[in-house]
Amino acid sequence: MTQDRCSPKTVVRGHDERDPQKPWQEYQRALERKKYEVQRMMEAHQDKYDPVVMRLNYYQSDPNPKVILSLRKAIDQEDPQRLALVGDLKRKTPSGSPTDREVLSFVDPGDVALKMAELGFDAVFVNCDGPSYGGSYRDLDIVSKRLKKAFDFNQRPAIIAKDIFIHPVQVAMAAEMGADGVILNAGVLGQDLSGMMEACGVMGLEAVVECHSYMDVEMAKQNVATTVLVGL
Repeated sequence: MTQDRCSPKTVVRGHDERDPQKPWQEYQRALERKKYEVQRMMEAHQDKYDPVVMRLNYYQSDPNPKVILSLRKAIDQEDPQRLALVGDLKRKTPSGSPTDREVLSFVDPGDVALKMAELGFDAVFVNCDGPSYGGSYRDLDIVSKRLKKAFDFNQRPAIIAKDIFIHPVQVAMAAEMGADGVILNAGVLGQDLSGMMEACGVMGLEAVVECHSYMDVEMAKQNVATTVLVGL
């Protein structure tokens, strides 16, 4: 472990010289940016006949149990050691090295998702945030169409949208782009988690609740979350 002596506040760093607080600081900046992006998204979808607006106005959708079915299918197989396999489709990450945040370099996310499906992945996270993860809702649309064309409902992986979700309009957009579920960060949403989970249910998506603390887990339990993602 090393200490950064250039800062008035001591920063304890790991062996790879990364600041453990850096990812959270990056996430906070991304959260502020996301508020602006959501405002722009709302401005772009104002027509009452816009499909995103119709979903946002709680156009009732049929329940979609694909996420839980895919994960349970893996666990319920005869092999007791079989774990559910989930792929995270992203080009970069804010938690990586400051000088190298690239994770994957690809042009067509649909091709990558197909390879994941062929390898037996049970679910695929599709990152929709551009600045932090190099993704977009267009990526989600491409992945959804490609997987649904190549596989039937029971054979394809579950498609889970990964963004910094802070408003139901993002859930509506994910639904329109073909997602089966979305990831909701309990720590970020706080008391808004309940409303966002309700929005997911009405729009036909499953909520995967991301937890980073015991308090987050308690919130997930209180809101009867069926799938919890534990982030370390």
